Amino acid sequence: PEGQPTPQYCAVEADYVFPSRVGYKIMEDLFIPDDSPEGGAQSHKLRQGEADEELINRLVHEAMKLTGNLEDTPQDEDPAAGLFSGNPKWRPAGRLMVWDDAAKIKTSRRVFVRWEYYTCGNNGNGGPEDQDDTDENNNFYSSTRQCRRGIYRTEYSTTDGDYVPLEGVEVRARRWFTVHKGFTNARGYYSCDGTFRNSANYSIKWDRNHFSVRSGTIGQALYNGPKKRGDWNVDFGTRGSKTVRSKQQYYALIFQAARDYYYGTRFGLSSPPRNGFLKPQVKISASQTARQHKKSSHAAPYARTGGILPSVYIRKWDRSAERVYGVTCHELAHLAHWDMKRNAFRILFLKKYPLGNDSPEAVIESWANGVEWQFAMERYRNKFGNSDYRYDENYQDQTIKGKPIYTSIVVDMIDNEDQRSEYNGDTAYPSDRVSGYTIQQIEAGLKGATSWNGWRDNMRNKHNNSTKNFINELFGNWH
Repeated sequence: PEGQPTPQYCAVEADYVFPSRVGYKIMEDLFIPDDSPEGGAQSHKLRQGEADEELINRLVHEAMKLTGNLEDTPQDEDPAAGLFSGNPKWRPAGRLMVWDDAAKIKTSRRVFVRWEYYTCGNNGNGGPEDQDDTDENNNFYSSTRQCRRGIYRTEYSTTDGDYVPLEGVEVRARRWFTVHKGFTNARGYYSCDGTFRNSANYSIKWDRNHFSVRSGTIGQALYNGPKKRGDWNVDFGTRGSKTVRSKQQYYALIFQAARDYYYGTRFGLSSPPRNGFLKPQVKISASQTARQHKKSSHAAPYARTGGILPSVYIRKWDRSAERVYGVTCHELAHLAHWDMKRNAFRILFLKKYPLGNDSPEAVIESWANGVEWQFAMERYRNKFGNSDYRYDENYQDQTIKGKPIYTSIVVDMIDNEDQRSEYNGDTAYPSDRVSGYTIQQIEAGLKGATSWNGWRDNMRNKHNNSTKNFINELFGNWH
């Protein structure tokens, strides 16, 4: 019926049992040679001479051709050979990496300094026992031979940008109706859950159960890889690039941010809306055109439309990798804020109008700003080991009037930097004598707050902190 989901089809094992609430009918019984087990019944028949292997291979090939299911055959693959035992089975595997210009990687190397000379014995080890030795009559004598050993120092260097692992990506390998899948680990490696005898088509669909990256507003972001045997290794993006100009690199960084938010530790924060019964999957638009990317990225929690249209729009094409990653976390933070206390968020949202009412909008944007910073710092400082990393200078160079909506207040409640003191008492910068709160405590203070002062009061009343007497002063910097 119109407005209802369209029928879906798939190939399942012959003994597969569908859940009781799923209606289905069998359309065709399939025999897929690639799925035949080593030494199985079919192999037994072939050994017994009940069927000719080459004949069966050619029959299968012709059947696929007549039904329009035959894929292009690589030049080195005989369509009539090896469907059963001619080709050894292989498992799709490989590694996925993405270029990230902000991922400064520290490396070390040993550098020769000089030779150190010392007196050694006949065995040349140079230890105390080698200072004397014996002749053939077992008489002791003092050694005069000289030995040397190299003296080295360790030099450290930092590479600006590198290919870094993509974690949590589902890689698919397909041949005819058979699909095997594998997820990349923290080092970017994957290994699929099945084997093939012949070439298979690799692909990536940039999604997970709870979210999906769109190639604009409607289409699914995909990457169709090669048809091949053996490992598939991919480096997304161009080495040395300072901005994201590769479409697949763009998808990969947006995917990574969403994956970290949904499936990572998340610092104990609330999740963005999750996929479930009557709860649509979050769609993230990866806008690339010149017309679109001039607009600001934004979240649209009230426009989810059953999962048809995106509820997050990322417009950071031709920006740095860290900005693509960070802003994706920022927009997902808006969805998480909305989902954890929808009535309170609705009040904040409605209070933004008429335009110019800064306080409620500052709550919404300042919180997302802090989450953006937290995820970026975890990725670039902790994960990649860059102890000097500061995301957007940790927002510590912002004046009060310069950033009245996207304030630094979340970072200010966590760090021990006081901008006003750093800028020699300049009152253009906020006075920040608050420190030591965690991002989880700040979210707890945010939850249910319907105003800037409501968030302030929750922070002061809900948590014990040695600097909480300065909370009013900190919030008072802006509104």
